[in-house]
Amino acid sequence: MPEALNYLEFSRKLSQAVKKAMLSDLADHHTQGVRSGGESSKAVHAIDEVAYREALRMLQDVPCNVYMESFDPHLSEDAAFSLFIDPVDGSLNWDRGVGDPCFALAISPKTEAIRFCDFAYAYVEGLRSGDYYYLREGKAMHYNHLLGREMIIRSSTVEQLPEAHAYLKTGYAGASRQFYQSMPLFLSVKDIRAFDNSGMELCELARGASDLMVEARQLSDFYNLLAYPIVRAAGGIISDLDGKPIDEQLIQPDALYDFVAAGNENLWQACMEALYAFRESGTVEDPLLHLSRKDNEVPGLR
Repeated sequence: MPEALNYLEFSRKLSQAVKKAMLSDLADHHTQGVRSGGESSKAVHAIDEVAYREALRMLQDVPCNVYMESFDPHLSEDAAFSLFIDPVDGSLNWDRGVGDPCFALAISPKTEAIRFCDFAYAYVEGLRSGDYYYLREGKAMHYNHLLGREMIIRSSTVEQLPEAHAYLKTGYAGASRQFYQSMPLFLSVKDIRAFDNSGMELCELARGASDLMVEARQLSDFYNLLAYPIVRAAGGIISDLDGKPIDEQLIQPDALYDFVAAGNENLWQACMEALYAFRESGTVEDPLLHLSRKDNEVPGLR
C-alpha cells in the first residue's frame, strides 16, 4: 500500500465523485429504480451502477485490486493493496428518498487471503447527512457536518441490556429469522430501531449513539462490515453469533456474515448469554408473551 497515499483525501475524493454522479443522475431521472432482482437485499439498483462506473473511472490509474458489492472484482497484476467499496450501502433507501445511505470503503495492504483484521483503514460517509467516519493514527474519528467539527469517538459504556439502545435488523423479509435467533433481545432492551444500512449503523454504534447491533437474518455479506476497523478503534466488539470474534474470518465474496456488535465487552457478554440461553432452551420468560422458538421453527436455523 503506497505510503504516500493520503487515505482520507483519497476516500473523500472518491466518495464525493460518486455522490456527484448520483446527484446528477437524480436530477436527470428524478427517481432511481431497481434494474434486476426486485427490491431485495441482493438486487442491483440503477444507482449502484452509476456509483460503480464513477468509482472505476476514479480508480483506473490506481494500482490496486478493487472489490465492489454486486459487481465482479477488478484485479491488477501490479496491485499494491486491496480496496473494498460499497458505493451505496442502502440503495433501496436512496431509491425511496429515506434514511442516510452511505459510501463505505475499507483498505487492506494484502492482495490475497484477506481477513477482517487485515483492514488497515476504513471510511464511511452518509450521502444525505454529510457526516463521515474514518481512522486517523489508530483512532476512530467522526466529522459532524451539521456542526462542522470533527472529533475522536468512543463506543458506549452501557453494560446492561435493559439500558441498551439496540439495532435489531428485521428488513428484507428477514424478520422471522432475526426474531427466532434473538427473541430475548427484543423483549429486554430499552429501545429498538434499525434502518437497514449497516455501514452507518455500525458507525453510530462506534460513536455511542447506539449500544448494540445484531444481524441474524443470514442476509449480510462482508460489505456490510466495512466499518469494522472504525468500531474496533472506538472500543467496540464484533463477533459471530457463536461469540467468536470476526477478526480472523476470511473475506469471501459469496459468504454471509451474521454478527453481534456491542459498544463494550460487558454488554457483549450479556447479549451472548441471552442468545445462548435462548438457543439452548428455545423459550424466553416474559410475563406478557409465552413464546417459544420450538413452536415456530424457521427452516435453516440452528
